[in-house]
Amino acid sequence: MAGGERPGPARRPAATSRWVDAAAAAAIFGIGAGLYLVTLAPGLPYPAGDSHAFTTSSATLGLARRTGYPLYTWLGFLFTRCLPVGDLAYRTNLLSAAGAAGGGAVVFLIARRLDLGRNAAAFAALLLLTSTTLWSQAVVTEVYGPNAFMLALTLWSLLAWSARVERGHDASGALALAGLLFGLSLGTHLSNLTLAPAFVLFVLLVDPRTVTRPRSLALVVGACLLGTAQFFWLPLCAATAMFPNPVPSTPAGVWAYTLGAFDHLRFAFPLGALPARLAYYGGQLVENVTAPGVVAGMLGAWVLMWRRPAACCLLLATYVLNVATATQVAVGDADRFFIPGYVVWVLFAGCGLQGLSDVVRRRGPLPPRLAAATVWMLALAVLLPAARASLADNDRRGDTVADDFHRSVMDVLPPGSVLVAPPGVFGQAARYWAQIEGRRPDVRLPDGVGPAGVPPGAPVFTTIPTRRGRVLAGMARGRLPRSRWFVPVLLGGRHDLVLYRVDDAPPALAAPVPGAARLDRRLGATTLVAAALGPLTGAPVRRVGLRTWWRLGRGGVPVVSTRVGDVTVEAHVLAFGNAGRAVVEAGLAPDAIIAEDVQVVLPSTLAPGRHPVRVGVVDFTATGVRVAWAEVGRVEID
Repeated sequence: MAGGERPGPARRPAATSRWVDAAAAAAIFGIGAGLYLVTLAPGLPYPAGDSHAFTTSSATLGLARRTGYPLYTWLGFLFTRCLPVGDLAYRTNLLSAAGAAGGGAVVFLIARRLDLGRNAAAFAALLLLTSTTLWSQAVVTEVYGPNAFMLALTLWSLLAWSARVERGHDASGALALAGLLFGLSLGTHLSNLTLAPAFVLFVLLVDPRTVTRPRSLALVVGACLLGTAQFFWLPLCAATAMFPNPVPSTPAGVWAYTLGAFDHLRFAFPLGALPARLAYYGGQLVENVTAPGVVAGMLGAWVLMWRRPAACCLLLATYVLNVATATQVAVGDADRFFIPGYVVWVLFAGCGLQGLSDVVRRRGPLPPRLAAATVWMLALAVLLPAARASLADNDRRGDTVADDFHRSVMDVLPPGSVLVAPPGVFGQAARYWAQIEGRRPDVRLPDGVGPAGVPPGAPVFTTIPTRRGRVLAGMARGRLPRSRWFVPVLLGGRHDLVLYRVDDAPPALAAPVPGAARLDRRLGATTLVAAALGPLTGAPVRRVGLRTWWRLGRGGVPVVSTRVGDVTVEAHVLAFGNAGRAVVEAGLAPDAIIAEDVQVVLPSTLAPGRHPVRVGVVDFTATGVRVAWAEVGRVEID
């Protein structure tokens, strides 16, 4: 038998039972899709990460961020054009859900090829589907769900080729299919390239004579190159590259966009940091597959090595290469790079459950059926807590803050406005709602670098966080003059979701206090002198006008917050840094009463009814954060 394989305890699925396996895989897909659909983000998620850029590139068939992701972009384009549900952002979220659920279904089929029973195979698939990190990426627009599917397909195709070799059939076509799938998988995540040595090792273990057959070798290499030919698409769309990406219009640019991308972030940790990095990974593994799942995986690796040594080498080498490379990546979302390793580990866990089931059934004191039921109950004891924890961590149904804010931005901007959003990949939410969804085609969105080129007399707004009148977020010098004033107009649901009007004149911070609005409420060291609510405006996202007057105490400029009902809507430094500058440059008296006049975006998830509106002062203490609240009115949500 090729590769020194030992037959497993169960017979290979007969042709008639393959339909049962296909139906079971479809059921696994349905379970995963159901879990993800009920927790799916309804639109653009917050924080943005790369999701907003992937949404716009999919909708426009333009270039995503480095390293290109051609296959993912094409799939996203199909989803945005072919699905008649929700807006475009919801459809690209659906692509993530479908990819992750498909990965679970293929894991079931892989487990069956490893001679696992259907219960153990289903356990492996469901353990992957309920893993925290994959679930988190399956409910927003991201590449990791589709990439898990493509990686699982590649592993399945290699095992299918191995089965044909074992039966003595011509397997060149099956190996070519594996090469094609591997090449295509690079279009969902280029890091799959680091797994190639594991695949080559498996081919040499199963059939070392493959390298002596020129025709077969040429066929598989050609199929792999055909899959990677998708990257020739990059220079064709070079004009759509987003800041700060290089432009892939030349061979050097293509290299910088793909294999040369983020080279300073790879293998970024010294050898002395290896124990800490492995400890970090160990915590991630336990969080994703649970402690019993880790034990089952270690047991399953030994079981699989005894029963299917070549297949075990394929999975083990894939796993080791993933951990070795992902632990050396210095990025904030390194946990997502471990998902390929989880695809392998759940297969080991399924093998461990199968081995335990075989021992209990053959040597235990219980009848075979009762023994099998006992093992399956143990599997459920692992799966149910994992699913409950992942559900609690990854429910994004109420994640509307980014859409609520940017829809409101499009409503309040005057005609012909210039909106300076964060550059390139960082500011695609504004582009999505203004241009792709077509809400405000009249709004001008300057590109990511260089001066804004504001037409004379055009009203200028920005959503870039500011501090002391300076534009942040890596903006190029001169894009907006440092001497101008940034006056808050609209407050979203997070500290960095603020629409500023860019003015030459300072804001009217010392506005008179109307007697009817006086409160004189002491909130910590700060006094809320007066407050007034404006009428509700906007649909479907509502906004309420809020004007407040404050007298500062000895504690300096405070952080103030707004709360509607039980929802804290936003928090910010009073006057957004303009108070101190106004004292120095505009002659504001240091003891003046400071006024704020803004519109506050109300979450679209607020239940109908009458809700109190409160403003508060945040007090940071050694024991935690406290907020002193004062009610300023009520709003009616119908």
